[in-house]
Amino acid sequence: MRNKIFTILFALLVLGFAVSCSSTGAPYAEAVVEVSGDVVSGPDFTATAYGNTLKVRLDSNATTGYQWSASASDNFMVELTSQDYVTDDSPSSHGLLGGAVGVGGTTFYEFKALSAGKVTLTFSYARSWESSAVKEVKIYLAIDKNLNFGITGYDEN
Repeated sequence: MRNKIFTILFALLVLGFAVSCSSTGAPYAEAVVEVSGDVVSGPDFTATAYGNTLKVRLDSNATTGYQWSASASDNFMVELTSQDYVTDDSPSSHGLLGGAVGVGGTTFYEFKALSAGKVTLTFSYARSWESSAVKEVKIYLAIDKNLNFGITGYDEN
């Protein structure tokens, strides 16, 4: 019974967090990070780490010209295995022209651990024609000898 109550409370917490992170049309995006095993949370994202795969989900709005970019402090320790942008569903997204102007979306990244050590992943939200990012998230990772990710900290600004 106790586990059932815990499971229900956890599901409500996750649902509440998901609703609070929906796209607002702001010029910057909220970052929601999902990794595997360890869990950290900041005002704009949550990170979780399991095994040798790291999955990152970032709220985006490509219609504003802003895009997320990712970089690693050591490219020999992690490999970007996939990157995708998915537009949020909207009433007009099923028309001939696709998504409605101003509708946000989500950028997904997936990384694979290649070698043991410490590495920092930096995610920057910027327009390609501007000189600085409006949002930046750094995730500090430790990769053990079995190539499992562990989150040691984060910064965001």
